[in-house]
Amino acid sequence: MVLGGRMFHILSKYSTNIFFGDEWDFRTAQFQGASLWRMFTWQHGPPRLGIGFVVDALLSDLTRWDSRATSLLEGAVMVAALCCALWLKRRLFGRITLSDVLFPLLFFVPVQFLAFTVTPIVAHGPFPVLLTVLFCLAWTLANIWWRYSLVLLINFLLIYTGFGIFVGFITPLLLGVALFRGIGKPRGWLLPGVALIISLLSLASFFVGYQVGMASGCLIFAPAPLLRYVWYAALIFATLFQLNGHSLLPSLVGFSALLLNLWVCGTSGYRLLRDRGKAPQNIAIFTFTCLSLLFTISAAAGRMCGGLDSAHANRYMPYLIPGLTGVYMFLLLVRRPLLRQVGLAVLVFGLLLGATPLRKNVKRSLVGWHHAKQNWKQCYLKFENVDYCDSRMHFKVHPSPAGTHLDEKLQFLKARRLNLYNGD
Repeated sequence: MVLGGRMFHILSKYSTNIFFGDEWDFRTAQFQGASLWRMFTWQHGPPRLGIGFVVDALLSDLTRWDSRATSLLEGAVMVAALCCALWLKRRLFGRITLSDVLFPLLFFVPVQFLAFTVTPIVAHGPFPVLLTVLFCLAWTLANIWWRYSLVLLINFLLIYTGFGIFVGFITPLLLGVALFRGIGKPRGWLLPGVALIISLLSLASFFVGYQVGMASGCLIFAPAPLLRYVWYAALIFATLFQLNGHSLLPSLVGFSALLLNLWVCGTSGYRLLRDRGKAPQNIAIFTFTCLSLLFTISAAAGRMCGGLDSAHANRYMPYLIPGLTGVYMFLLLVRRPLLRQVGLAVLVFGLLLGATPLRKNVKRSLVGWHHAKQNWKQCYLKFENVDYCDSRMHFKVHPSPAGTHLDEKLQFLKARRLNLYNGD
């Protein structure tokens, strides 16, 4: 409750009612009055925005496109994801225990708050986390018809929502295992076989009309030595513990977290294939860790051109939460009590010491971005001249005003009294 309260306090205090950066681009669909389906399939960079953009757009209509509402929505989605994660843990492992304090420590890590306040994109991070937890919950249902129906529905939503697309590649693997187990049983293969076909068709539908997108100005694949890609992926994990740069400590922590995710993912996948019981637990662990690994690998491949320091983007953080959730659940399955307790203690205290405090550099960034956006907003409301405010404030709300048609969009907002013109 304390960590959740801190999150909403920060989001309320440091969010600013003016679109910034990518918001001016992906919200083009709203400026055009696009249908909800068009918003669902809207592509921004490599992924589509899916159900996250749809919910955000509906909320925007209620708040006159208030940016602060989107920031608070991101926080609300993370609260929902936390509640569902606790529900999942209880269904898979029984009662709630003291070690479950890891969930609020992990889901409310402050390093992600900067992304929630500077350029809030609820479809890119919070919604994929929530949907992934719901996806794993669906696998725990006893009724096979409900189980496969919900798995396929949530899988479809994930495919179209941010980098939840990676779950779209995981689902056929899980259904393939279910199909293999059903062979030899009376019609035991039929339902998982049909579900497998539907999951593949859902994945294929994503690429209808798809355009290869850029990742932060980079080509999808930036050639570099293999070890450098691994290093980049490791530094993404280090960011969760508020370790920046690429010196020894961030690299060591990052490599440890990366290798731990890789080992847990491989082990849970092996157990799933060997049918060593606890299938729902292994499905959840494999899904969580595999999603985080696929995301960090893709980020390394797509954004290497920005240099190693670009691995510390705050927007990446929600995609690491499933990975550490999977590691935590894996530790709960360790049979040796002493080894299990030591592992859980190390993980919880690692998050408590490294990821939970609001560091001074994060606080400075929150304050700095808030003041810069607020000052530009006040300048524009007074002079209504983008170039003048860019020059006077030494700050831009979009790197290419002409490219995103910023003047036209600002006039659109003014005519309808939306966003910075809604009177706050």
